[in-house]
Amino acid sequence: MSVMTNKVRIVDIARALSVSPATVSLAIHNKPGVSDKVRADVLKTCRELGYATESKTQGGSGPRLLRLCIYKKHGQVVCDTQFFSELIEGIEYETKQSGYELLISYYNEKTDSPEQLQKFLCSGEVAGCILLATEMFEEDLQVISELTCPLVVLDNVFKKIRVAADYVLIDNVNSIYDITEHLISCGHTRIGYVKSRYVINNFKERKRGYCLALGDHHLEFDPKYEFEVGAAPDTAYKDMLKHLEKGREIPTALVVENDLIAFGVLKALEEKGIRVPEDVSVAGFDDVMNVALVEPALSTVHVHKGAMGRAAVRQLVRSIEDRQSGLEEYSVVMRMKTELVKRESVKVLG
Repeated sequence: MSVMTNKVRIVDIARALSVSPATVSLAIHNKPGVSDKVRADVLKTCRELGYATESKTQGGSGPRLLRLCIYKKHGQVVCDTQFFSELIEGIEYETKQSGYELLISYYNEKTDSPEQLQKFLCSGEVAGCILLATEMFEEDLQVISELTCPLVVLDNVFKKIRVAADYVLIDNVNSIYDITEHLISCGHTRIGYVKSRYVINNFKERKRGYCLALGDHHLEFDPKYEFEVGAAPDTAYKDMLKHLEKGREIPTALVVENDLIAFGVLKALEEKGIRVPEDVSVAGFDDVMNVALVEPALSTVHVHKGAMGRAAVRQLVRSIEDRQSGLEEYSVVMRMKTELVKRESVKVLG
């Protein structure tokens, strides 16, 4: 059997076979949900690339398996994008570094029962769980009656529901505040907002940060400058194009809820002959790979996606060790700081 190295990851196996990381994870851990052929292909590729598939155990220390449960309410935000790829890579890397194995599972609200989520998060076969909760709301977690292992909720925070969990998420409010304030510092006073029609808590927080920045600089939010579009580049493009064809007034600057939506917005503006940044400045959020390659390069907020995944694992392992040592349990809310990235899509007004 090949020796496992940190250079080969589940996502590498998945890319080599054009399957999802969850499929690879299920095959490696001999879980149902994949065909015999796919399982054989996965194990063969693992051997060829030097990814060890044998389970690790430490006598008497409990399970050495962590579960990443990816929750999909509609799949319009949580999908196969660079953001979530980097997030999962960070989780996988830190899991290996911590001496654990990673089992990736998907929960689809439309097709899976609430009992399935309970099973994922309360299974005795795992030492701890990370719940990617980007598309979740507080009421979605009501099905969890009692957690039997430590839980880290990733990319969201639930303030009302009393679940014994830690939280790792983006500092959305301050991050969008910073980029809105950057537009204000460049002389913009009419700053619009482009939002997704698919509401998630991250987007709610970003809208709040945008409004806070306006208010702190004695500017008012004007509803006529708010544009609702789809969450993917193609639907954002089509919806923004409809807004423009209706003759809606465009302000001098637009804050967009994330970069994927901004890609569609930029395309629609270009098609209608509206120049960026000469006619309107545009700013996004996330700093995915392609934003520096679009014309003009997009000003945005850089999210440390891999670091966010690694932080979730480190906190989970800390909680596991505290529980094993009989230490008092507590809840941690960790907001990952971001960086403002200034590029050519924002114009300084004279």
